[in-house]
Amino acid sequence: MKISGFTFLYNVLKNDYPFIESIKSLLPLVDEYVILLLESDDGTEEKLMENYDKKMRIIKVKKENIKFPISFGYYTTMALRECTGDFCFYLQADEVLHEKYIPYIKTALEFFKNKKHVEGFLLKYKHFFGNYKLYHEGYGWYEKEIRIVRNIPEIFSFKNAKSFRKKVNGEIRRVKCVLLDAYIYHYGWVKPKEVMIKKLDYFHKIKGEKWDKKIENPYTNVYGLKKFKESHPDCMKRRIKSFHGIKIKSRPPKLKKKIEFLLGEIFERTFKRRFFSAYHYVLMGKYKKFSE
Repeated sequence: MKISGFTFLYNVLKNDYPFIESIKSLLPLVDEYVILLLESDDGTEEKLMENYDKKMRIIKVKKENIKFPISFGYYTTMALRECTGDFCFYLQADEVLHEKYIPYIKTALEFFKNKKHVEGFLLKYKHFFGNYKLYHEGYGWYEKEIRIVRNIPEIFSFKNAKSFRKKVNGEIRRVKCVLLDAYIYHYGWVKPKEVMIKKLDYFHKIKGEKWDKKIENPYTNVYGLKKFKESHPDCMKRRIKSFHGIKIKSRPPKLKKKIEFLLGEIFERTFKRRFFSAYHYVLMGKYKKFSE
């Protein structure tokens, strides 16, 4: 069994993405790491080459060949098509895998290797917010997404690259997936306030989205944050140590919000899905519980 990692990068250094930590977190699991590198003007390539590993296969796209507005799904699919593994593991530049899950995930892929009816795997999410001690896991933040897919030509990255779908006889369908008891740590919202504002402005613009908001503080009106009491991935420790944290106070939800959360929880427990969530997968079942 061969496993490919894949991602695409574009001007991620100036927007303070932990892209090196993201890549390093997945390298022990994969046999190759396909990195589609769009020509950048912020030192992204230089930083990547400083951390080069023999498993990396870097595919460069010159500036004149970059299509604007940037389609995250288009370039993620381009990277996926270069993978040679049986399974392909996708991480965005602000997503990190904890090393404790690597043996568990590898065992799961071995188990499902010849079970061709399973086309992908869902991983759960912790969305860190403002600092490394608080995270979102509730409504408005995706609870799980497809991050591992079987290497078949029908599967492609869907729209903004949050997930995957498949195209069969011209029809777009959901991917048949198994849920793994493992988490992706999403650090995209852990930045100094000024950097976060610039990042939001920059990426909305390169994606061609209408964006005329004047943001003064992206870390206000925060509901439902939880305290993180576990360990972060080893590759993140240096970054965490050097981070001058943002103090955030999670506001208790108003009565209306409490009622919405309660109804949502009842619905989720009853029907095994959330209100207003986009499901890109057909759930085929769950793999065994993770145990350290």
